[in-house]
Amino acid sequence: MNGYYFCLHSNIGRLPIGLYQLIPIRSIQQCLQAFVSRIRVVLQTKRLADTDINKKIVMNLLDSKVSEKLWTISSECVKDDYYCLHNLISADDAKRRIGFMAFSVSKPPITIILECKLKIDLNSIKIHSVLDSLRSTRFQIMVEFNDEQALKTRTIADITVDDEFNGFCISNVQDTGTDEASLKHIAIEDHLQKYIRDFNKLIIVIKDTKLKRAPVLKKIEILGTLTGTNKKEEVDEIMNLLNPIPIIQNSKEDIPQIPGSSTSEEFQIPEEFLDSITMDILNLPYILPSGAIVDETTLQKHKRREEAYGRYPSDPFTGVLFSANSEPKFDAALKNRLDVFKLKYSHEIEIKNSCRSVGRKEKLCEPSTSKQFNNHISKKIKLNKESSSLDDIIQTIYRNKQISSFINPQQPQSSINVCAKCNSKDNIVLYQISTCNHIFCKKCLVQSNSVCFACSTTFENRHVVKLNL
Repeated sequence: MNGYYFCLHSNIGRLPIGLYQLIPIRSIQQCLQAFVSRIRVVLQTKRLADTDINKKIVMNLLDSKVSEKLWTISSECVKDDYYCLHNLISADDAKRRIGFMAFSVSKPPITIILECKLKIDLNSIKIHSVLDSLRSTRFQIMVEFNDEQALKTRTIADITVDDEFNGFCISNVQDTGTDEASLKHIAIEDHLQKYIRDFNKLIIVIKDTKLKRAPVLKKIEILGTLTGTNKKEEVDEIMNLLNPIPIIQNSKEDIPQIPGSSTSEEFQIPEEFLDSITMDILNLPYILPSGAIVDETTLQKHKRREEAYGRYPSDPFTGVLFSANSEPKFDAALKNRLDVFKLKYSHEIEIKNSCRSVGRKEKLCEPSTSKQFNNHISKKIKLNKESSSLDDIIQTIYRNKQISSFINPQQPQSSINVCAKCNSKDNIVLYQISTCNHIFCKKCLVQSNSVCFACSTTFENRHVVKLNL
């Protein structure tokens, strides 16, 4: 057998280990021994590789515990002082809830650069693009990588967010949906997978907004793993802060518990489903002209309180009166998301104790309109058929408490108002002294020298009220 060679092809498990190897042999027994030895090496190497995969850990790299240590954020656009860009990576949860909004003079497109101090492998990105009544609608997501010692950028996603979603989630897993129903799910194409490995710079471009308003971002989450090219000490420091749970990254059936994300075991109601005034879970959400979201019951309570003080209904946050062009609108898209959330967590106590819009005894209030808000008469009034004068009709309305009055309804005014001195009543303007309720024309009032002609009571200028006939 001398002079013969045995060609061993080792590609078991698709591992690039010794693709071809020529082994000189002297006998059939040596050939079999060499083959078995090689198989053992290949299987052991494959087992070690599987162990490394299982040790990969997915974490929220923008968690508030590590975000300021890991990331820097920058943009050339003009920022609002309160809604600053740093809120997106702040360690303060209160600032994170504020979000980012560009100054009103800034128009799309604007570029936001997130740079990580360590190399990462990207798993998914979640971007919430709605802040109050403002909405960013088109995005371009890019990564920067090294190509033959030169920095290059590559677009991994170009997204348009519809009104039914509050943002989007791009992932490297070919999945049909996301755990958050309010986010639009986009899968990264296969030929772009290599660009989201071992990089440290992410570029977000806001290309358009709704109604051409200021660009906004509510929240950003970057889920991924730290690569093996980083220093072990730096990786250990981040891992100790996050305490993540190891998972099999390539498994689609297992659901990882990601620190800092919305998949925690503790039940929490999302902020978008809470009333801006009472902080209770919404039932029939209405969006106010100021952009705040309140429940229909809260809106009706505010309306009744305003009527009790003789005021027209207004926005409780700005005080601007409701009108045909500025009135509360029913948010149907939010209602759909709210129903899905309540159905999913119907076993929770908070959901069981919340109000229902279907199946309850009382009748729902009709959607609010400008006509309804500007008309204080809410039901029919039974009038006496014998009453023909306008004063009798008005007093009947006051007694039924159907409209608010700035004067005491228990003291009806005389149907004919005349000057107490000159008895003038035709085509003149009359004034009433609030301290004694006597009425005078302007000419007699000027001559009075702050003393009533009828009862000799002194009064001041602030006590004189113009009488509306």
